[in-house]
Amino acid sequence: MVIYLFQEGRGINIVNKIKAYELQQNGRDNVDANTDLGLPQELRTYNVVKDILDELEVVSVDLMTNNPDKISKLKDVGVIVEGRLPVIIEANQHNKRYLETKRDRMSHLLKQ
Repeated sequence: MVIYLFQEGRGINIVNKIKAYELQQNGRDNVDANTDLGLPQELRTYNVVKDILDELEVVSVDLMTNNPDKISKLKDVGVIVEGRLPVIIEANQHNKRYLETKRDRMSHLLKQ
């Protein structure tokens, strides 16, 4: 089962996401770009996931993510996370800096 939450841009809205992209094109990393705009790193919430899982009588999950914050927040709302399935993404010239920032500044669990 896949539960997809439409929480685009970590809740910062599309206008701020575009502003953040502009800052990134001018040298800021994705964390600093959001901070420069006065936005928090993370606004997403997961209470609805617990409600969906309860409704479907799902007892525990293996979570597809590289983001340890998601694991923690899901556990905080009562979801039993049995395991984590990494999302393997090879770095290339277009995403290398973005992935390194995720790993180095947000503790994402990525290939070295």
